[in-house]
Amino acid sequence: MTDLRQRLAAILAADAVGYSRLMSLDERATVAALDAARAVFRSEIESRQGRVIDTAGDSVLAVFETAAGAVARVAIGWSIDRLRNARAVLMAIAITALASSLVVATFTAAWPLAAMWLVCVFVGIGSSGWYGAFLSEVARAMPMERAGFATGGVLFFLYGAHVAAPIFAALLIAATGSYVLVFSAVAILAGVAAASFARIERDA
Repeated sequence: MTDLRQRLAAILAADAVGYSRLMSLDERATVAALDAARAVFRSEIESRQGRVIDTAGDSVLAVFETAAGAVARVAIGWSIDRLRNARAVLMAIAITALASSLVVATFTAAWPLAAMWLVCVFVGIGSSGWYGAFLSEVARAMPMERAGFATGGVLFFLYGAHVAAPIFAALLIAATGSYVLVFSAVAILAGVAAASFARIERDA
């Protein structure tokens, strides 16, 4: 059997704004500026224990190994065991995702880097680490003979979202030139999730 291991990491994807237009104006100067910018990116990424894994076209793709997701999973499991209420914990996670995504939507160059990292920790808590708790709650709510079918269906939509979300985000960014709508959309989805858990908890 193939040994599959799950790994949590933060992914950085960036590209040059207006690259095609700049190339049409002055190809040589644009390539030189891009190379200089990539050198700065690589230095900053590696100084923060990250590594560049691709530089196709005008893009930079980097990965940062992160312990935040692992810590979040332990904390979520401990909270559920302590409170004996997975739905309340999941609702709190959704609220965390909502609030932190709205804050990210307000980021500007004037924000201190430390403050941005702190907010991103909460974004990570809201966006990863909760799958196990959610799947356990889905399985618990179903008859035993249907639990596998239900959790498989949930995973289908979760991983479908993993594929569709970056495409949707890229289209929004291309249309608006800003990340504000992307994180606002994330906040809306998190708000819907929080409201759904609140309604389930109320009706239980």
